Amino acid sequence: MRIDVNDLPEEIAELGQKARLEDVVVLKDGQPWLKIMKHEGYKPKVRLGLFPDLLGDGCELPDDFCETPDDIIDDFYK
Repeated sequence: MRIDVNDLPEEIAELGQKARLEDVVVLKDGQPWLKIMKHEGYKPKVRLGLFPDLLGDGCELPDDFCETPDDIIDDFYK
């Protein structure tokens, strides 16, 4: 059976997040009953960029982004 994480109750999804760092053992009557752990084949998506969630997938910088106005440079050395 396969279930998308978005279809899980919030508490179980939080346990899944914790299991990314360390194994989670669920107890029943004081005994280990269930073990939640990260799947070895899991590879998170790598998202490059400046705050991709805020700016969207495409972000363009202005052409003069690396140019610093002279008055700012002068103020820096005061």
